[in-house]
Amino acid sequence: MVVGNRLSHAGEQAVAKAERLAETVGARIHGEPLMSEVSVSTDHENWVSTLDNTTSGMAEEVDTDTIAFVGCSTEAPAFFTGKPVIEDSATVIQVGGDAGDVSNVYPVDVPVVGQLSDAIGQILDAAERDGPDEPSEHRETTPGVGTVLEVIGQLVGTSERSGTGGTPMDRIETIAEKRREALAAIEANAPETDGRPSKPELCRTVDDVVDNEVLVVEGITTGFMLRELVSIGHDQLQGLKSGGLGYGFPAAVGAAVAEDHGKEPVTC
Repeated sequence: MVVGNRLSHAGEQAVAKAERLAETVGARIHGEPLMSEVSVSTDHENWVSTLDNTTSGMAEEVDTDTIAFVGCSTEAPAFFTGKPVIEDSATVIQVGGDAGDVSNVYPVDVPVVGQLSDAIGQILDAAERDGPDEPSEHRETTPGVGTVLEVIGQLVGTSERSGTGGTPMDRIETIAEKRREALAAIEANAPETDGRPSKPELCRTVDDVVDNEVLVVEGITTGFMLRELVSIGHDQLQGLKSGGLGYGFPAAVGAAVAEDHGKEPVTC
C-alpha cells in the first residue's frame, strides 16, 4: 500500500481505516515520493519507508503482485533511470478522492473515485468480515469498490516477487525486516562529512527532542531523512512536495497560529 497526502487531508478516520486495512491484509505501507506530510505514523508496525525518488529504486520497492495507491497525487519518481516502475503483470488499485489523481501516472486496473474514508471503509469491512471468498455479496456504494472486493483475494494472497507470500500474519513478520533494510540503506548512503554532524545524526537529534510538536520542513534531502528517522505521527509534519528556500520560518508561524498550540512549540 502506497499512501499519499490526500489520505492525510481526508482526516484521522480515513487514516485509521487505511492502517487497519494494511494490518488485515498484511500489506507493508510506503509513502508516495515527495510527500509533504505524513499520512501514516512512521511508528506503525506496517510502515516501511517513503518510496525512493528514482525509477530504479522505486521499482525495487514496489516489485510485488498487487499495489494499492491510496490518496496519492505524486506517485511517480522525480528521476527517470530507464527501468519501468511497475511490472505489467502487477495488479494496480488506486483509491482517490479526485478523479484527476487516478490513472494519471500509471495504467490502473481498478480505479476507485470517492470520499476516501467511505471507500476505504467499504473495502476494510469486506476484508475483515469475509476475506476474499465472498466479496460480491457486499453492497457497493462507491463506484469501483465492488471491483476492489473482487480482487481482495490478491491482497490477502501470496506475493511471489516480493518474497512476502503466505498469510497476512506471515507478511506482517517480514515487514520489520523490510524496515530495518530501509533504515540501513539510509545510513549507508549518507554522504561523509568533514567532522560536522551528518544528516542522519541531525535527524536522530530531532527525534530525541521532538514529542508532539509540529515539524515544518523546507529541505528535500533532509526532509526525506526526517520522514524515515524521526517518529512522526499523522498530521504532525508540514512541508513542501519538493523544497523551498525561505518557506520554513513563515510556515512555522502559520502552523503555530493554525494549530493554536499555545504552549506547544512548532519546530522549524
